[in-house]
Amino acid sequence: RGPGRQVDKETRGQGRQRRYRWGAEWRDGRCNATGSGTTAVAAHPDGASAYGVEDLLGNVQQWTRSLWGTQPGQPDFAYPYDPADGREVTDPAKLPAQARLVHRGGSFKSQPADLRCTARGNALPDSRIAWRGFRVALRIE
Repeated sequence: RGPGRQVDKETRGQGRQRRYRWGAEWRDGRCNATGSGTTAVAAHPDGASAYGVEDLLGNVQQWTRSLWGTQPGQPDFAYPYDPADGREVTDPAKLPAQARLVHRGGSFKSQPADLRCTARGNALPDSRIAWRGFRVALRIE
């Protein structure tokens, strides 16, 4: 949570009913989207989750440790998600040759429709682009 941010108890637990963190409809200024670069985490406080977590949308697509497969247009692992089906790479040394990894969500250059955790794509692990990265979470008490 950001400094002094209160948990939004009225909307906690309603995440499955919302397309975006703040509700069903897109609202400009709630995250870093359709821009030209990353911004600081606290730059969009109105987009914080019901738990006070900021910057859950936009900024960068998130790398995951989930395998996509070797073909860009056809995932080897489909939904529903099953963490025991062999898609999770816990040892990079065991990454199959030509394997692609899943990235999720949108970035600072994405349109609103791509700014959700269900938006996923794939790339080779050595792909280096400015709009893909990691989110780091810290618990501040």
